[in-house]
Amino acid sequence: MSFYKINILLTLFFLTVNSSFSQPKYTLIECIQLAKNNNPENKIAALQWKISKVDYSNAKTSLLPTLSFNANQGYNMGRSIDRFTNQFVNRTIQSDFFSLGSSLILFNGLQMQNNIKFQRTLSQSTYKELETRNNQIALNVSSGFLNVLLSKEIVSGYQSQIENTQLQLDRTRKMTNAGAIDRSVLLALESQLANEELALIEAVNQLRLNKVNLQNLCLFKELGDWDIVAPLMEEMPLYKAFVSEEVYQKALQIMPEIENNRLRVIASEYQTKMAKGMRSPTLAFNANMNTVYSENALQVVSAVPTGTQVVGFVRGTNDIVEFPTYSIDTRIIPFDQQVRSNFGQTIGFSLSWNIFNGMNVNNNIKKSQLQEEIQLNYYAIAKNNLLANVNKSVTDYEGSWSRWKASQKAEESALLQYEFANKKFENGLIHSFEFLNAKNQYAQATIKTAQAKYQFLFNKMILEFYMGNGIGL
Repeated sequence: MSFYKINILLTLFFLTVNSSFSQPKYTLIECIQLAKNNNPENKIAALQWKISKVDYSNAKTSLLPTLSFNANQGYNMGRSIDRFTNQFVNRTIQSDFFSLGSSLILFNGLQMQNNIKFQRTLSQSTYKELETRNNQIALNVSSGFLNVLLSKEIVSGYQSQIENTQLQLDRTRKMTNAGAIDRSVLLALESQLANEELALIEAVNQLRLNKVNLQNLCLFKELGDWDIVAPLMEEMPLYKAFVSEEVYQKALQIMPEIENNRLRVIASEYQTKMAKGMRSPTLAFNANMNTVYSENALQVVSAVPTGTQVVGFVRGTNDIVEFPTYSIDTRIIPFDQQVRSNFGQTIGFSLSWNIFNGMNVNNNIKKSQLQEEIQLNYYAIAKNNLLANVNKSVTDYEGSWSRWKASQKAEESALLQYEFANKKFENGLIHSFEFLNAKNQYAQATIKTAQAKYQFLFNKMILEFYMGNGIGL
């Protein structure tokens, strides 16, 4: 048994064994969904969109008033002024301070309102970027899926050729042994079979490579024991006329990359408005409540007279002036009492206006306006690219349709030529070279027809995608 035959048998054996088990099989839609779910870059894009939603939410809540609570505890040690008696004392005093404050910006040039619109538009744009990435993944997977289908069809075609050649070879060997035909015919068929076996091995290897490529696109968890579900021939789409202008106008409305750039232009306009808002004053409303507690805040508990104390004399009469003395017992005023008695409130309005800051505001406005022009150009580039892609896709579609129809006719002609040559060869009317030439031409015609068919299917899929009809076979 030849080396090629051994490889063929082993290849077919493993393919048969794999297909005999309950291996997972995926349709095109399932492959696309797997690719979207498993692609790490796509996951990053989805997370970035979620971040943009958080930024939008944060912009909306910036309109709400702020509320803050402060609590301070301190110790004054050594010589200090008692805030209650305004006298110098020389001891350690504990004090606590509590405040609750709120502030609300009433006007700042509509910067916060424009920031809300900016963040909302930016979030929508980020989602369109995610959709664009999903569409690109879907197109790449569709191309890989069709390549696998094409390879499977080519492999099947080579297998049929080998079976036919093997039958012809068996008949020729019997006739050669019987001395009915020349041995050169047998050698020619054996060479033909070897070439077809080699072609099958190459086709099987190409099928494996295409499956690996599809597996890399979809990031299958399976390491080889998987397959795809081929659509039925009756489900294959037929020719449909597409007009470039109609496709382009429809794509302008639904393609996420176009909408993404349009939203970027709008976002840049809001950014310019925010920059201009920095020229305006900021008006804010402020409110505050506070209280204090101190260990040096004392109250008299009892006062017991202890006598008198001379404090001076009356001018002219020299009469003694006395002042009664007391033994005073004090205690620190309770915490809750101090908090209530020291409770204070303030409300007010603040106005700030940055009149001159080194032309920073004007420069920021100019930068925002330039960025707006840049986004307008990106928007124009996106539309131009879409128009070029649509025109190319329509041209490729028409060309692939013509090629498919021509390939079908060529295949039909090659088949008739092969069948006619086969009959003449069996009757000994033509040489084996002419027969094998007709057989090879028919084999090449079937491959070209398959290639043209799947190229046509892919080109039509792209145009249906531009028309908003989704991706599928």
